[in-house]
Amino acid sequence: MSNINNVPIATLKELHQYWLSKKGDRQMPARSDIQPREIAHLLADIVLVDVEHDPMRFRARLVGTNTVNAMGVDLTGQYVDQYVEKSGALPNFLWLVEEKRPYYVEGDISWLNKRYKKFCVAGFPLSDDGERVNMILYGACFYYDGRKP
Repeated sequence: MSNINNVPIATLKELHQYWLSKKGDRQMPARSDIQPREIAHLLADIVLVDVEHDPMRFRARLVGTNTVNAMGVDLTGQYVDQYVEKSGALPNFLWLVEEKRPYYVEGDISWLNKRYKKFCVAGFPLSDDGERVNMILYGACFYYDGRKP
């Protein structure tokens, strides 16, 4: 996991700045602070993940078209633990819920037998009560070996 302030991808940098602007002085913004029309040009690269507590589970509420196209499957409505056990996403999501701060990672889609496809992702916590993370705003960019977005 890398420092969110060192994100090299323009789309994810912009999403980070947007999240910061909505956060203000709070630890994290609420889902209601996020206005899709304000980031319409980023929506194809966004995934929204519901965080369920007791037991802790993550469900893909919305999966952007660029993510669907890169992965070759639409995971909207599915629980993350059903499809990404090998991807490393679960530990990152758990870290984000515990730490209540964004993260950035890079990797490949080996868990879908697509090692040739690389990704850069940034996760941003959202909270309706200002204390407990109940949603993750997730930006994802995909590329082939040697060619970052």
